[in-house]
Amino acid sequence: MVRVVEPAAGALAVEPCSGYAEYGPKLKALADELHCGFVDVTRSWADYIRQSGWRTDDFKRDAVHANSRGEQILGRILTAWFAAE
Repeated sequence: MVRVVEPAAGALAVEPCSGYAEYGPKLKALADELHCGFVDVTRSWADYIRQSGWRTDDFKRDAVHANSRGEQILGRILTAWFAAE
């Protein structure tokens, strides 16, 4: 498997469902309005992938969903978020 450093976070902003795009702030505003927790998974996900040196596709089973490797990242993000509470 070839290791490739992922482009800057701006590359994620072109994805409509990205937390970096218009969707992210709208989702955060909805969570605030409903007084519920909000975890910015996109930014944590992107930070991890950039630091890993692997391609985003190495962590995804399709354009949106994580594969088993990606699910481990998401699990760790949520574990850290709940531990901080």
